[in-house]
Amino acid sequence: MQFDSGMKKFLFGFLMSFFLLFDAQAQKVLLEEHVGKDTTEPFFGPNLKHFMHFDIGYGFVVGNSNVGSQIEYGRSSSFLFGLRYKRKINNYYSLGFSLDYYNVIYRLKQDSSKILPDKNLHDKEFLKTNNFNLELYNRFNFDRRGNYMGKYIDLGFYGNLPFSSSHQFTDDKITQNARKTKVINSELKYLNTFNYGVSGRLGFNRLVFYVNFRLSEMFKKSVGNDYKSGFSELPRAIVGIQLGLFQ
Repeated sequence: MQFDSGMKKFLFGFLMSFFLLFDAQAQKVLLEEHVGKDTTEPFFGPNLKHFMHFDIGYGFVVGNSNVGSQIEYGRSSSFLFGLRYKRKINNYYSLGFSLDYYNVIYRLKQDSSKILPDKNLHDKEFLKTNNFNLELYNRFNFDRRGNYMGKYIDLGFYGNLPFSSSHQFTDDKITQNARKTKVINSELKYLNTFNYGVSGRLGFNRLVFYVNFRLSEMFKKSVGNDYKSGFSELPRAIVGIQLGLFQ
């Protein structure tokens, strides 16, 4: 079969277009399947370079309860919600910080030795503080693993600002117009405006057992002419459980 010059030009152009299109498609597939995987390195995850997550916790006040400031154990508690960041240094060590809100409720024991914040006895009485907290911590991992939080120990130091505090009591006394009396005293002048302490955590992936120990004094030594010496210290430690809010 013979082709004239016009047909030859047409066939030549068609074949050239076909090979150029095939070559472009082949290059596109190569880029999608190989180059991206070779050059992109993940860096955010539970056991990668950076990781950040929310956590929630609940604990109980423990430790010595001094005469005059005795508490009801099991009913004195703390709630925490915060944001925690971790920077991996190597397979066994990380640095991090957390920003938290937490409150502490000290249920005051009602007996004749009570002087905090006065000697009056009530059916129910407690001190409550709401705090902003900043913690810096060191993390020590137990073993090598993939992108998984695993087992670890945190040792840290914290400082907090009580932005709201109150003394509340309730009396179940029937009067002419009521069956119960509840009083809330806020902006307590006898509490210090800054606290600090040390912290420790034992973690099993998302589940964490923690202890915070306050080193600072909770009460001022004096407040004008209100009293000449500070109250006996409340228990300094809180132990509890936290849950990391991540997958």
